[in-house]
Amino acid sequence: MKGLDIILILLTAMTGISCTREADDLYTYVIITVAPPEGVGMDRFQATMIFQDINSLRETSTSDFIDGRLEIQLLKGVYRLSIAEGGGIKYTEGNGHAGFREVTISNTPVELLDNTEVLTVELILK
Repeated sequence: MKGLDIILILLTAMTGISCTREADDLYTYVIITVAPPEGVGMDRFQATMIFQDINSLRETSTSDFIDGRLEIQLLKGVYRLSIAEGGGIKYTEGNGHAGFREVTISNTPVELLDNTEVLTVELILK
């Protein structure tokens, strides 16, 4: 009976380790930094970024940017990134002119396949 208890405990522990390892294999931790166009200083960035999985067309969105930096956990895959309408930056140009402009980004698909991905996304003023 004691031997059976030990075997059950070992099997339970191995199952827990196996599940954790599988979850790590499914998800990626993504760190994105947005970069304004050259010559434009970003005073504030406010937008919702949309991640669309190319295969499933499932969308995940977040606006949790802090100082132009976003951290999110996603299923590994190939994604098309976009900025929702109305997202933009408060900026100052090199000549001192300040204002607010809506922005967009390139919609080139991005592979997010490693356990951690670090990306810089170039903003395009509308």
